[in-house]
Amino acid sequence: MVKGAFALYSARAPLQGDGSEDAPSYGPRSYATFQRNLFVFDVLMAEEILDALLAVNTGSTARAGLRQSKPATVHGYGRFCLRTEDPWLAQLPGALPAGPRVRIDGHLIERLQPRELEVIDLFMPKPFERLVVTAITENGFGGKEEIEALMYVCPQEMQNMLDTDRPWMYSEFRAKHLKAFIEQVIKPFRKRYDDGELGVAPPSPTKESPTKSKTGSTPVH
Repeated sequence: MVKGAFALYSARAPLQGDGSEDAPSYGPRSYATFQRNLFVFDVLMAEEILDALLAVNTGSTARAGLRQSKPATVHGYGRFCLRTEDPWLAQLPGALPAGPRVRIDGHLIERLQPRELEVIDLFMPKPFERLVVTAITENGFGGKEEIEALMYVCPQEMQNMLDTDRPWMYSEFRAKHLKAFIEQVIKPFRKRYDDGELGVAPPSPTKESPTKSKTGSTPVH
């Protein structure tokens, strides 16, 4: 059981579908490009965690042509440790507006699938809000480009849940806590999701062919 000021597994307002069975949408601009992009600056920067959270078979070509990740930066926010005594919640930082000269370096994940977005949304701490931000990344031609993406941010009215004197360091998390976090947090969460314990229907089993088997920020509610 997770202790602390809030639940690890989110009860945030659910993502709503656009009419198809598995497709969440984010309001009237369902499936706009930015809604398949996510800027992450926390434990989700680790591909090992994304693979375990999204149930990717790392021994196959499951990710080929789908999810893509690259370094990116978002200006105007600071990244801080959560104020909690729980050792696992302490590994999940939050972001707060911190002025134009402050920035967060993270990863821009592109081409996320609807079910992947749903899993991530359920995983993120409940108080965090989904915002649309501008991420700056390399354009592949020696320059920079700006890309709109979703980002989870701590609401200003709940900023006391973050310790602004303790910046969160990805390198430290990766060196000291990565493997244990996957075993103690990510895998149990994924099992609860697959077992239908988080209030959403688990993904349908993959059907096999009879002849061949298959292998500036705007709130968003």
